[in-house]
Amino acid sequence: MAVKVKWVGNAFFMIEANDKLIFTDPWVKNNPGVDLSVEDFAAMKPTHILVSHGHPGHYGRGDSIEIANLAKTTYYTTKEVLKYVEMNNLIHTSYFAFEPGSKIKANGVDIEMFSVVHPPEPGIAPEWQELAKVAASPNTINIIQVEGKTLLHVGDTMLSEAYDDIASRYDVDLAMLPLWGVGMWSDETVAVSNMTKIINTVKPKYVMFHNRWNPDRPAWNTFFRETANVKFESEFIDQHPGVSVIL
Repeated sequence: MAVKVKWVGNAFFMIEANDKLIFTDPWVKNNPGVDLSVEDFAAMKPTHILVSHGHPGHYGRGDSIEIANLAKTTYYTTKEVLKYVEMNNLIHTSYFAFEPGSKIKANGVDIEMFSVVHPPEPGIAPEWQELAKVAASPNTINIIQVEGKTLLHVGDTMLSEAYDDIASRYDVDLAMLPLWGVGMWSDETVAVSNMTKIINTVKPKYVMFHNRWNPDRPAWNTFFRETANVKFESEFIDQHPGVSVIL
């Protein structure tokens, strides 16, 4: 059975596999390149919503919770994010709290969560100060296995031994990896070096990069300019909102 993965914007991906529809880090409102509404995405009836950590572009400024509530689907995230949404009575659907090292079978989908250090980050804008209360740590890598395919999704990342662990235990078909940009203030030289090492450690068949959409694609262009002489075994999927790959 084929698995289709579509990039929506930032770290939001839609993973379609048979009767499963998984949303990762669904941020909708004011997300550059996204032209549908929260209600539109909820109407798609996702079966799983998976949130990597509590930063606004990943927790989705509350969009992830709103979609889960409207679609009446299960919400998977860290126990720290769930502590915030429970305290504020925001979640009105089923949910599951992860901790680093968690491995679960979730309605036909196997998920394992790894903790990874978050890159340096900017301050949160004044209008989003309430969201500073949503825990950004732990920042997580999620291995998602569905219909015989193994996917890696990470919202933000630094170089980590977790990738060596993943490489030793999984043959990754697709890695959804962040390039630097708004929310990740990594030095470009360090960011290119780290991402090169991650890709050549995990050796996924395909790579889909994500960050906040900018039509000029400065991070994408810099990465490929700086790695022009690097040999990769992975195939890179072009980056633009709506791009998809079938595994």
